[in-house]
Amino acid sequence: MKNAENPWLQIPISDYVGHMSDDHVLQYQMLNAIFKRAYLIKRSRHLLVLGISDGNGLEHVSKQITSNLIALDINPEYIETAQRRFRQVLPTCDFVCVDVEQYKFPLNYFDMVHAGLIFEYVNYQEILAKIARSLVVGGVLSTVIQIEGKNIPKISNTPYKNVRKLESLMKIVDINEFLAYAAANCLLNIRWEITEPCGRKSFYFGIFKRV
Repeated sequence: MKNAENPWLQIPISDYVGHMSDDHVLQYQMLNAIFKRAYLIKRSRHLLVLGISDGNGLEHVSKQITSNLIALDINPEYIETAQRRFRQVLPTCDFVCVDVEQYKFPLNYFDMVHAGLIFEYVNYQEILAKIARSLVVGGVLSTVIQIEGKNIPKISNTPYKNVRKLESLMKIVDINEFLAYAAANCLLNIRWEITEPCGRKSFYFGIFKRV
């Protein structure tokens, strides 16, 4: 998809955060808590975050522990917002405005990659293989994936109608297929759980170790 046509470029950060924080969604809060847990488990030195939005969760990163942090997002407004929030407390963070599918993942470099609600919007098989090659042996991928629900819309209904544009791009990921593809790329599922932030939609939170 050409960048100009990508729905992610048509959603202001205020709409995205408002939607994700809405009482009928609560995914902003969920993603923050999950990132904190994943980071405390790994305490990564070289960390890559895919889809940073406004910097949600970066307050949990310690500059004493993480010497190299790269945060990606396709939307320049999101990147600018995250930079404003965190450039003082995380001065070495490299905020990169790029489509994840166009990012050149370095080989055998990161000890942690975090991807919260990313795989629904990309060719996940291709990105997962790139992540696996980018992780050092023993490094981890932490991810959050939306689970398909019967009679539940892919995008929740909130006053932020712009966000519904994502329906044309979003594809629900089959978790069993994801697990099989991860294993085929030397990513061992070492932790997982199902969470329901607002009691309706379910999300898979998994941590995979590069072996």
